[in-house]
Amino acid sequence: MRPGTGTSFRARTSTPPRRQTYQAAWDAPDGDATILAGLYQATVLNPEETMTTATLQARSLVPSLTVNDLERSTRFYIEGLGFALEDEYKTDGEVTGVMLAAGETKLGLSQDDFAKGRDRAKGVGIRLYLETDQDVKVLARQAQKTGIRLDSDPAPLPWGPIGFTLTDPDGFKLTISNAE
Repeated sequence: MRPGTGTSFRARTSTPPRRQTYQAAWDAPDGDATILAGLYQATVLNPEETMTTATLQARSLVPSLTVNDLERSTRFYIEGLGFALEDEYKTDGEVTGVMLAAGETKLGLSQDDFAKGRDRAKGVGIRLYLETDQDVKVLARQAQKTGIRLDSDPAPLPWGPIGFTLTDPDGFKLTISNAE
């Protein structure tokens, strides 16, 4: 089934092999099944077979942010926003990453090795949404007391709940709000 559509894909082949795998779509003979965009391997199915995909049932999603200054970013999330340090990851005795927790959510931070340059933009095109049952006005005041500048004060968000926005030291945007 095509994810989210309820539509099945049916692949065509010019010969009746049960399954034949090609490393790329252009390797498949004319008339064989096409592949889904972005895949590097195509599987050709018998016309009587239908390819279906299961809906992912993830238990969690843990974003991991690459940061310029791991110590500064760790302080921002722990002291400013109330995350807890769950784990540290070391390379040659030096902390190169941490796993933070806030309630049942987790956030990974890792030190940039600057292999792609020191001027690499971070946080572009991403916003992390955190939903809480806590009083977001209290959380916003706590963040401000540690020197964090809010992008917006707690107020109703366009979709309803009260929330506030801020930007971390590397430019990653966050929205912290109550459940609707």
